[in-house]
Amino acid sequence: MVDYEFVLPFPPSVNGLYRVFRGRTIVSKQCREYKKTVIALMGELGLADEQLEDRLRVYIELHAPTRRKYDLDNRLKVLMDSLQASGFIVDDEQVDSLRVDRGIIVTGGKAIVRVELLT
Repeated sequence: MVDYEFVLPFPPSVNGLYRVFRGRTIVSKQCREYKKTVIALMGELGLADEQLEDRLRVYIELHAPTRRKYDLDNRLKVLMDSLQASGFIVDDEQVDSLRVDRGIIVTGGKAIVRVELLT
């Protein structure tokens, strides 16, 4: 049984997560902007600051914006970190089961997220 279901933008790749700036490693602008967008969307959905503390099962369906090849696992880090940053979950360590499926190509791309509470 799915307890939460929502749609987020297609996440950037973990390959672009970090950049070196003036000798320091920082999170890239693209990833910072994605995180801000997710925080705003979760707020609009009334799910920001939900602070789920339960053990979780998460299903993610990724719908790419183009036919360009991509690795499913490269998209997870930024998406899961964004859910934590929004306050929806306390820590992505809570995820006991994670399933990621490749969906069809859609204009603009999207990620359908379904969350099930295990406790």
